[in-house]
Amino acid sequence: MSNAARNGLGFVVMLGAPWLVWLSFAHLVRPVISGGVVALIAAALSVMAGMSGFWLLGLPFARLHEKYLLGLLSAYAVMVILAQPFIGLMAICSTGDCI
Repeated sequence: MSNAARNGLGFVVMLGAPWLVWLSFAHLVRPVISGGVVALIAAALSVMAGMSGFWLLGLPFARLHEKYLLGLLSAYAVMVILAQPFIGLMAICSTGDCI
């Protein structure tokens, strides 16, 4: 796989995986099992899925020092964690069960 394809795949996974996790939670899991603990598990899985895309994206940048990669990963994790309420609300509103 070329670096451009890997970068593209990494960006798609970084941005799309949290949405897909929340949408699958809202449409498949939430109608059967509802609760705060299940939503927290979905949020944690969403962050981890997005970070897997960062791993794909970080492979071409392996020449960078580890502390820079760790800093970029930390910044991405903070941004995804801050976006979790909005992503979750949009996913649950897509089922028709909105505030």
